[in-house]
Amino acid sequence: MKRGRAAFISFVFACCFSVILVRLYSIQVEPVHGFTRFGTPEDLAERARENQDREIIIDSGRGQILDRKGRPLRGEGTWRILAFPMTREQIGLREEKIGRLAALIGHDSERLKKRLSELEHPVILTDEKGGEIVLEADERLQVEKLSIPGIFPVLSDGRTATGNLAKQVIGQVVRAPELMKKRFGEEVEAGKWSAHSPLGISGIESAFEPFLHSEAWNLLAYTATNTGRPLNGVALRTKTGQGAGDTPEHTLITTLDREIQRRVETILRDEQVKDGAAIVQEIATGNILAMASQGDESGNKSGDGWINRAVTEKTPGSIFKTVVAIAALEEGIVTPDTEFHCDGHWEKYNLRDSGQKGHGKQTFAQAFANSCNLVMGQVAIKLGAEKLEAYAKRLGLGQKIIWRGTVFQDPQFAQLPEEQSGVIFKEQREKNDPWALVRTAIGQQSVRVTPVQAADLVTALFHGGRPPQPRLVTEIRSEDGRTIWKFDNHYMPGAKPIREDTLRAVRMMMRGVVTHGTARSVGGGAWNLAGKTGTAETGTKENPVYNKWMIGFGPWEKPRYSVAVVLSNITDSDDPKAKRIFRRIMDELSRVEKEGITENGKENLTNIKGK
Repeated sequence: MKRGRAAFISFVFACCFSVILVRLYSIQVEPVHGFTRFGTPEDLAERARENQDREIIIDSGRGQILDRKGRPLRGEGTWRILAFPMTREQIGLREEKIGRLAALIGHDSERLKKRLSELEHPVILTDEKGGEIVLEADERLQVEKLSIPGIFPVLSDGRTATGNLAKQVIGQVVRAPELMKKRFGEEVEAGKWSAHSPLGISGIESAFEPFLHSEAWNLLAYTATNTGRPLNGVALRTKTGQGAGDTPEHTLITTLDREIQRRVETILRDEQVKDGAAIVQEIATGNILAMASQGDESGNKSGDGWINRAVTEKTPGSIFKTVVAIAALEEGIVTPDTEFHCDGHWEKYNLRDSGQKGHGKQTFAQAFANSCNLVMGQVAIKLGAEKLEAYAKRLGLGQKIIWRGTVFQDPQFAQLPEEQSGVIFKEQREKNDPWALVRTAIGQQSVRVTPVQAADLVTALFHGGRPPQPRLVTEIRSEDGRTIWKFDNHYMPGAKPIREDTLRAVRMMMRGVVTHGTARSVGGGAWNLAGKTGTAETGTKENPVYNKWMIGFGPWEKPRYSVAVVLSNITDSDDPKAKRIFRRIMDELSRVEKEGITENGKENLTNIKGK
């Protein structure tokens, strides 16, 4: 009996052990390409590669994107430096070589080490100011001789470089097969385009995909750990496109000025802007010379770093009083000398002004310089919601304004599709509510404005009150350099002129904001300036935060540039940083002109269509 029981137990153990052996064999050896999970066949080997293999676009092969003077912003194939993330231990082992590399590329050694330690994936390095690092032949050899694991010279167009100039406006390029099939299914189905070729998914790269697209791309595949961290230079493989298809890569000529863009971005970084944007617009043409967006990307993996804050709507605060002033002067409700009295509190609408005592007796021009809420609220009640909204829209607010129209067979082409339209009144009931109207007049309630709209509003003061439709791209050129499409310069559809005496008065009032109003700190720079400040409450009573705005133009004597600056999520309502950035940008524009590295646009007021 005992002997039979022992034999049975042994048999059971042998069967169990056999099952385990078979299972181990099935997982590790035989059917790695035919494993079934939850009833669904899966390829374990392929699944492992999907989890561990990553890719970086070394050369997209795409068409070039140039600034207004023909200088490359994207697309020039040159030798650059590909850098993999490094741990502090790895950096410590290679400290001397990294120091030599830093000296070679003009980078501070400590900042380069910090940068390498903070990388999350391989990148094409840029210099400390976000400019390109292009290696000459001897420099390429020196980098190779250093033999730093994870640092390689590569022939690249820099599309994936860190800190690229105008990153958010030019946009991101990735490999997205499903999105490629959805957007360009006909081309993929016909075999003209590969679903795996690089695709622009934001900004100009996305809008102009049919003209920039290429099949002559070059990728570098690398292996990552199961946590997604790249293995430093392990098992690198190259992948190349077949160059198939008959779509030639074109060149885009933008309105951006590379030098101005670089300086504006440098200012935002120097001022440690966490959430903000700045626009520089050429008054004569309405062209955008710089569009800078800055966000806090620390620990950010969600793509927020690609959000273009320059075309994102924000509560404008008192910069919206510029619209109220234009409308009230044009309608004859006030003159600059009309007198008001402000005691700091309008009980009927529970509207308060800065300071308990108010501004006392003041003219309308002085109220504008002081940014008086009570006066602007009173004027808005006389003006009415319908007229206020009509003037706001005449001046380019509450709608998308960046160039859009017919391009070849596309009647609804937009140069920057992600641009937001902004809002004046959210609902009809707000127009019927005086309480909502007075808060709209001071740039609160539901009103929203984008920085590019704010700059264009200022530019409209020099175009008879008609806002130009800002361009980011002026022409498309073929591979042989011929212009195949030109984006005409024109005003916003339906733009109506405003009397010159109204516009002159508003410009003079904006000068008063700087000489004796809320932007006195802007004075004393390289140029005499004019502008309007804005502080918008966006938080809660318990946790108040603000949008801080500064818009304006310069130089006062011969205006050439409109500038708009906005900083969001500011905790101090008196924070002067937006005004300081505005002045610094204007000072840099003055330096750029003196250094002779910019040029006034060939177009001017007289040849913008629709004048």
